Amino acid sequence: MASGTTRDGKPVQVGDQISVVATVTAVTGSGSQASLTASCNGAAANPLSPNVPYNITVLATDVIASQSL
Repeated sequence: MASGTTRDGKPVQVGDQISVVATVTAVTGSGSQASLTASCNGAAANPLSPNVPYNITVLATDVIASQSL
């Protein structure tokens, strides 16, 4: 089975839970079924362009948000 390795050398495998830090850049819809487009920093899918922001799309119901009031 393939696995990845974190910066501190710990293995990451299918089924592991991870945290992703991102900035919401767009919201489509409303309520728990709203789609959120989030911009992430880090190694994008293209390893030739490290640290280039890339987008992911998630449902609002799957997100734990922190916000400033």
